[in-house]
Amino acid sequence: MTTTSQNPETLTLFPEAPSENRLRVLVVGRAGLDLLPAVLRGLANLGLTPLSARLHRHDDGTASLPLEFEPQGPAGAERIARALSALPEVRRVAYEEAGGGGLFGRTASSEIPIRAA
Repeated sequence: MTTTSQNPETLTLFPEAPSENRLRVLVVGRAGLDLLPAVLRGLANLGLTPLSARLHRHDDGTASLPLEFEPQGPAGAERIARALSALPEVRRVAYEEAGGGGLFGRTASSEIPIRAA
């Protein structure tokens, strides 16, 4: 995650535009060995395979997993983000596709949908 140069309080999850208008999804969860397999199983249950995935472990015990997919449209992108955010290993899911994006997060007890256009 980076901040923009014009406004240092604005957080940019995906600094560049999506490659060839692809859907980009960022999954954040616990840094254990189970995040990547859990996400890939969840995607397989939706009939999806990402074009790319890279797991990054952080010193604070979390991991981030950027994924890239063929364009899915707004409803498809939200369906993927919502499904992944329901996995116990996942804390937050952000997504961006041409024309918009969103964020799904979870507190200890519930899902918090946060929309961004």
